[in-house]
Amino acid sequence: MPIGRATMPPVPHLEEHRDASLANQMAAAQRVMELFVTRFDPRELPQSYPPENERKERAFAELSRCVDETSSQFSPGVDRNIVLDHVANEAVALGPLEYYLDDDSITDIYVNSADCVLYEKGGRLCVAPHTFTSPDFLYLAAQRLLAMQGYTAEDAPPQTEVRFSDGTLIQVILPPVAVGGPVLTVRKPRRNFPSLSDLVEQQVLSNEMAEFLHQSIEARRTILVAGPTASGRTTLVNALLRLIPDGARIVSVENTAMFQLTQRSAIALETQPESAFSKAVTSEALVEHATRLRPDRLVVDSLMDGAALGFLKATAGGASGSMGVITGLSAQDAIRRLEQLALLGQNSSAGGALYEQIARGVDLVIVLHRFGNGTRRVVEISEVCGATSRHVDIETIFTFDLTEMGNFGEGGGRFAPSGYIPRFYRELESGGVNLDKNIFND
Repeated sequence: MPIGRATMPPVPHLEEHRDASLANQMAAAQRVMELFVTRFDPRELPQSYPPENERKERAFAELSRCVDETSSQFSPGVDRNIVLDHVANEAVALGPLEYYLDDDSITDIYVNSADCVLYEKGGRLCVAPHTFTSPDFLYLAAQRLLAMQGYTAEDAPPQTEVRFSDGTLIQVILPPVAVGGPVLTVRKPRRNFPSLSDLVEQQVLSNEMAEFLHQSIEARRTILVAGPTASGRTTLVNALLRLIPDGARIVSVENTAMFQLTQRSAIALETQPESAFSKAVTSEALVEHATRLRPDRLVVDSLMDGAALGFLKATAGGASGSMGVITGLSAQDAIRRLEQLALLGQNSSAGGALYEQIARGVDLVIVLHRFGNGTRRVVEISEVCGATSRHVDIETIFTFDLTEMGNFGEGGGRFAPSGYIPRFYRELESGGVNLDKNIFND
């Protein structure tokens, strides 16, 4: 059956590939660090990241001696240099994160505890073979990240965002909020995003959907891109951004700069987390600033809180052809969430005026889901047709039929048009534009 309102996609698999040699190396690293902490004062370890050279060299020299003294206890085949590399990462840097930060095929890293590190690769969530040898070194890695924002573990807020110069964003959550110890979540910027035709080849959407979206961008339709986290929303927005003409004045607002704006007149704005040196710069504030830059199109990567109301005001006020990213499992769900967020921004009760504003400010809703095997699909494209005093009217244009999919969303499935022809197609056609309406026939 086609995906319905607020239908949850299957839960992704958790993949684990056990490697005896890596397990032996981790056991060897454990022995080395147990000896190291008895000889080296933790207060003399680097407290910042990247590490201070003098402290790094002293720690490395002692680690090398500890490796030599414990090497007789290593399992056969364990490489001394690999063990030294692992313990050095823990003692002076970010521990096992160092293995995955430089791997461009890995998009996200999750440190749930010292002995539980996960990463996402190719859309699949995997158990990382490299972990911390003890909770103390996870805590030390968290301290080094906090130092980048001017904090110590004692004066840091419970949740802190740390941003690297390459766009990598790390969230650090500390006890007592994180009950079992520090939690780290790493989101790495993607270097190369696929085009719309690439997404068709990857079966993220159909040819007919792609043709319709291409025409929608040309016709300056304002689009909400909805879905759960990691469903491919940013990837789709980047593909659509490529279709916008070079002369368009685009202003983007992002929490982490991931939109690839090639237009010469484009302006990219990025929020800033709070630190000991400065106050936070929120998406709500940046959306307000963006509207003063007279954008032809506004692109916002996270419609939250007051940013949602600012986006609606801009699009209803003339910034047609804009795009906004929002959480939602269906078009109805996304519109309902936009309504709730806008209400929070204006501190008023629901009413027909807000529904009319949404109907004026949003033309289309695209919904993506991520399935258990890591694949992502556009599961719904709908048109906002108008509003009454009680709700926003929506008509479905395309869906993804799940009836042929196996367990966990693996294999099968079919993109299908509903037969509904969007209003703006009829308007363009009446204006003399020649359009192919066969894409709406099953």
